[in-house]
Amino acid sequence: MSSLQQLFRSFEKETPLHRLDPRTKLLWVLSVSVAAVLVGTPLLLGLLALSTVPFWAVLKPSGRQVRTLLLIFASIAAGVIFSQAFFYYWGTGPRFVLLPSDFPVLGPITGGISVYLNGIVYGFVQSFRFIASSSAALALVASTRPGDLIAALSAILPGRGDRPPLGVPLEIAFMVSAAVSFAPTMIGEAEQIMRAMQARGLNLRGFAGMLRALSYLFFPLITGLLRSGRQLALAADSRAFRAARTRTSLVELRPGWPDVLVGGYAAFMLGAGLLLSVLGYGGSVLL
Repeated sequence: MSSLQQLFRSFEKETPLHRLDPRTKLLWVLSVSVAAVLVGTPLLLGLLALSTVPFWAVLKPSGRQVRTLLLIFASIAAGVIFSQAFFYYWGTGPRFVLLPSDFPVLGPITGGISVYLNGIVYGFVQSFRFIASSSAALALVASTRPGDLIAALSAILPGRGDRPPLGVPLEIAFMVSAAVSFAPTMIGEAEQIMRAMQARGLNLRGFAGMLRALSYLFFPLITGLLRSGRQLALAADSRAFRAARTRTSLVELRPGWPDVLVGGYAAFMLGAGLLLSVLGYGGSVLL
């Protein structure tokens, strides 16, 4: 299994993060995502992204997984910053002009291409927002088994006595868990198809080779995913999924004092984000 697949699959470990209640981890991911929207300066968003690092340290990922994760985040950040630097049309006073608007043919079509400092800053803001939210979500996936995630979503508020638990419908919880599980399946299918194409002599080197590979990858990948989805549906039917209105669960979620600490930390992050937004650090504060 590749390191990219492992990032989208629960780590087979027993760490303190694994032992946390999945509902607590969902609350933490929600607090990070909301705080990423509330605050808008690169410094605060960078600190928010760094706040997820201790959770990854507890998970103890391998060196390959860390390098893969950093490569994904760096690639996305570079793309966002690059695009915003050139196409941030709300900026004033470009730093330098690559293509003037009066340039023959291309100038009138593009309206000129300039690099804006405000666009670069806005690219950093959007990148840190994505990195903070994605890092927290991936940590949740890496520390939560699919069955635990279904149990957490279907029983966000536990039931008492004759009152059933309150949560999202079981079908929606199963759909979310299946969607998360399909990410490593899709990556594995794509890697297998690429290896098969290389074994048949397809040259994948260079940009042209990658484009050729992508054109050949689409239909086999979709076919494989549809086949996997059908197998999953048959497996659910064979286990009497949705056979009864009320359904019991083998997974019993029991929060402990670590959940109280992490839940308080998540509530503090939400409160701090709201306060900073009120104080003028919300939205996207540019130079």
